[in-house]
Amino acid sequence: MDNCILSCPSYTYAVKAARLLRSRGISCEMRRSETVSHGGCSWELLVRHDCRRAAVLLDRSGIPCTLPFREEGAS
Repeated sequence: MDNCILSCPSYTYAVKAARLLRSRGISCEMRRSETVSHGGCSWELLVRHDCRRAAVLLDRSGIPCTLPFREEGAS
């Protein structure tokens, strides 16, 4: 199991992404990003599962939440 953080451009996309991932059995937690993106506020999903699979599911569904792969606890 690997952890990563997906960056979502808005609250709405973060909610859609979380619902989709959870419906596919991928555990995730929504939280507000500590950094502000160029487009304004952003949200993050902490994914506690196969991050590549989560990113592919979101991409195929047209939900613009993206990796930078950043493991929880990494600096």
